[in-house]
Amino acid sequence: MPGVSRVDEDEIRQRIDSFSESVEEISTNKPVVIAASTLTTAATVTQGILLWLALGGVGVSASLALVVFIVPVSLLASAVPTPGGSGGIEGAQILLLLGLTGETGQPS
Repeated sequence: MPGVSRVDEDEIRQRIDSFSESVEEISTNKPVVIAASTLTTAATVTQGILLWLALGGVGVSASLALVVFIVPVSLLASAVPTPGGSGGIEGAQILLLLGLTGETGQPS
């Protein structure tokens, strides 16, 4: 196994200070914050609409507002360690949809 070189404490402190300064610089720039918020909201709503359309295509009836709400909530599942890092968000979306709508997409 390759060895990991020791990092100097001063270098770590400098990296943390630089990161903190960068975050402060970005977070105090109102146009950047507004643009980032707008783009994030647009992306979330777009993902919700696409998921809603896909669900409608397989016969699952759910309100658009509910599906748009489920998209950002399901992103919390990204903290769950899954093999290869995949499936957590999708699994959360399925569980949330089943729990909130009771729909399975199966014909009655």
